[in-house]
Amino acid sequence: MTNSKKLIISVLALAILTALFAPLVAADSSVGVSAGQWVKYGNFSASGTGIPMGLANQTDWVEINVVSVSGTNATLTFSGQYKNGTTVAISGMNLDVATGASNYSSGNFVFIIPSDLQKGDAIPLSGFDFPINVTNVETENVIGVNRNVCILNLTQSFLGISYKFIMTWDQTSGVLMGVNIAETTPYGNMALSFNAIDTNVFATGAAGTPMNNLIYIVIAVIVIVILVIVIAAFILMRRKPKAPPATPTETPSTTEVPAPN
Repeated sequence: MTNSKKLIISVLALAILTALFAPLVAADSSVGVSAGQWVKYGNFSASGTGIPMGLANQTDWVEINVVSVSGTNATLTFSGQYKNGTTVAISGMNLDVATGASNYSSGNFVFIIPSDLQKGDAIPLSGFDFPINVTNVETENVIGVNRNVCILNLTQSFLGISYKFIMTWDQTSGVLMGVNIAETTPYGNMALSFNAIDTNVFATGAAGTPMNNLIYIVIAVIVIVILVIVIAAFILMRRKPKAPPATPTETPSTTEVPAPN
């Protein structure tokens, strides 16, 4: 393989991967997050060669924080930590959810998409010459709670390179929930995956279950209260002492005593 071919493949691969590590591109919809909300990502797994893959494999967690929201514009900060304990420097990002414009010239790694997108709605990802649409909307268990998620399941091939993107976003807020990307080239393969592990955008884990099943919790509580009352009444009835049998009342004697002579 000539050096020029190696360079072309490397540039294409790097362009795809760096496009993944920037923020959002969107359709015409509203921002579903607010200032002070955050999402933490973990379970990073990467294979293949190159600096981006090496850094991803060494990453323990990455957190995005929403600093401010104005109209369809959001300001984010990114922080994180490598597996060796080294802190990842905090960096900032400005983006427009409606247009996908951001201060990252390399592309957009859709950490946020417009809120409440439906199946077939457009997600205009940077670097693609064809429409990108929401493949489906399904209910999935996310960080221990069932949420409706927008799914992008995309497979494409060009110039001998094939790649597959599977990404999910929380439908209500538009925040990224998980990524699974695989790329195959004539000269090597690469893969990257990670997912959300904590957030304050919605209630998660044990706290999320009551929020999503409130009606069932209320019904269960009512049933339990009724059962307790019935059982308590039954026990009290059984313990109530029985009244002793009535003692017959003595009737005064009416026999006359004869008078003495």
